[in-house]
Amino acid sequence: MLYTLAPEATRFTAISKPPKPWRAVGGSLLSLALPCASGVLLAFPFLRSGPTWPLLIGLVPWGIALRRTHAVPELYFGTILGGLVFHLAATDSLRTIDGGEALGGPHVVTWLMTGLFGACAWCLGLGIGRRLFLASRLPMTLALPIFWVALEFTRRQIPELLFNAPYPWLQLGLPVADYPVLLQSADIAGVWGLSALVAVANGFVHDIALEVGGVIRGQGKRLRACVLAVGGLCIALTVWSYGTWRRQQPLGERGPVVCLLPFWSQANASLAMELARTEMPKCDLLLWPECALQQPILAEQVDQRAGPVAVMNACSTRANAWLMVGCDRIDARGKWRSTAVVAPDGRRCGFYDKMALVPWSEFTPRLQMNGLLPESAGYQRGDSYVVCEITSADERWQVAPKICYDLCFPELFRRTIWLANHRSVDLFAVSSSEMSDRSGGVARSMLQMARCRAVECRRPIVRNVFEGYSGYVDSLGRFYPASSGMKLEQPLPISAIRLDHRRTLYIAFGDWLPIACLALVAAIACQRWWPSYRAQVLTRAC
Repeated sequence: MLYTLAPEATRFTAISKPPKPWRAVGGSLLSLALPCASGVLLAFPFLRSGPTWPLLIGLVPWGIALRRTHAVPELYFGTILGGLVFHLAATDSLRTIDGGEALGGPHVVTWLMTGLFGACAWCLGLGIGRRLFLASRLPMTLALPIFWVALEFTRRQIPELLFNAPYPWLQLGLPVADYPVLLQSADIAGVWGLSALVAVANGFVHDIALEVGGVIRGQGKRLRACVLAVGGLCIALTVWSYGTWRRQQPLGERGPVVCLLPFWSQANASLAMELARTEMPKCDLLLWPECALQQPILAEQVDQRAGPVAVMNACSTRANAWLMVGCDRIDARGKWRSTAVVAPDGRRCGFYDKMALVPWSEFTPRLQMNGLLPESAGYQRGDSYVVCEITSADERWQVAPKICYDLCFPELFRRTIWLANHRSVDLFAVSSSEMSDRSGGVARSMLQMARCRAVECRRPIVRNVFEGYSGYVDSLGRFYPASSGMKLEQPLPISAIRLDHRRTLYIAFGDWLPIACLALVAAIACQRWWPSYRAQVLTRAC
């Protein structure tokens, strides 16, 4: 500061020095770099073989950006760039669907729109977060999980409200599914709880680095640094102890023997011949992948037991087992992506209709851009939660069929158990097809979601995935692959299924954590803006 003596008064007037140009440039570059660094670090865990350790520090630059007061326009521009990097890199598999190359695939516009929407969500979240937490005294260990869980939940719900197309991807808790001990916390708050753990870890790294740096410079308090360290250690020990305790609890009795059938891309006659030549192992349930039947099932074929229905009846009768097979069916109401359920005697046939349809592929959302977005197949959305009773000798099991994209929505699994009175669901059987995924990123994310769903509900999940990870996920989130590759070549029985009927907090209360985080954000906003609003009202009244 320079001080000049005013001639008409004996007081000093402070004149600020002009900022040095290199400092202004450095501040602008830092504001640009912080969100971009978060985007790059957070994208790695969502790649096919990417490391998961960047989750521990990926949100630290975000925490710094939330309380940064310099070079604000550059900060928002950097947030848009970082959001684009994160969402485009993590969803690159969408670009390559159906033979897409470079920027010439049929889903490139969808991929770019997804990245732009995610970048806008980041930018909006940064603006709201800075206004709420800039002057807040909350440590980032508490502020970051509240803010990030609310942001993820909002990013998921807004497309559903506007376009009827929810966005279930890229929750930071999904890569945590690769760590079984940490995954056990999902039965408390679902995948949102895992995202909160990631945000707590990042907030702790931010706070402890800030306090230790202050102590080194002689400006911080050692007591506060020690309290933060002890608090972070207690959180880590609590999560680890809970996960270890859950994993040590014994599982229930053995479940049915499920045989996974390979995908045979033949017509009905050739498929019947292939089934006749194939030796079927002894099992209680045969599970085929999604779209295993090439021809759609017509309404009259169900009554006449003709066409694909005759093939299914022959298969279940020959194996003397129940059959679940992915198929398309057409009736007077429209076209459905379904799982057909056939009894061993071949006389009973029912259907579960897919409830979560893939936007711009299986159905067209409210957002339509003729010529730019691919045309959908025009499927109808199912509205019934189906639970089938599988019988064998003196045993009875309740099996709930699901299809592919259903795995992305935990509420579908939770409501199935809730409506079936908890103990009436023993097992989830998922038919899926990931043949359009050329990058492998979707296959990894879907397996992580299957692990999360199994722990959230404490129910085992059997998956038969065409060109994906087929096998069995137990109620502890452990995956037992049916084969070493991504494609089944012959029928493979799974006989080690262990049932589990433990109730969870997530089944009882659902998405309570993100709703609570949104409520806290609203409360902080009211606390921040109410005094100024009240003062304005009183000033106008006077």
